[in-house]
Amino acid sequence: SHYLLFFNKNNCTNRKKEMGIFSKSSDNAQGNYDNIPIATAVAVPISHAAPMVQEVATTLPVTFDLGRNPVQMNCPMCKKQNVTTRTKTYPNWMTWAAAAGMALIFWPVFWIPLVIDPAKKTEHYCSNCHENVGTVQPFSDCCVTKR
Repeated sequence: SHYLLFFNKNNCTNRKKEMGIFSKSSDNAQGNYDNIPIATAVAVPISHAAPMVQEVATTLPVTFDLGRNPVQMNCPMCKKQNVTTRTKTYPNWMTWAAAAGMALIFWPVFWIPLVIDPAKKTEHYCSNCHENVGTVQPFSDCCVTKR
């Protein structure tokens, strides 16, 4: 049979005295038992029962290539398959900051970031459960070419 050994350092001072293990120190004529390591072993039998195995189902997040237009996808919220997303595109603080920057550089064209979609934030919503399933940030796709 198999055993596990556990080592216990409690009450070692009395065992050291019983076994005659001590060290003399110059300021203690009786001996100093604290600096000598000793441990007692306790044997515990190991049962031969089959180990318990718990299976955990994990799902990896699926990323979709979200753009500015609606896409067809499996909704991660309601789990419906082949759902076409609804999109909402609107200017956010980055769009307004770009418009302000354009006004400082060349003021007649400051309005361009407010009318082009790559300068706006786009949110995708499931058409079944109406939950937000993804977001495309402004300027994240302005210089990307697809392969």
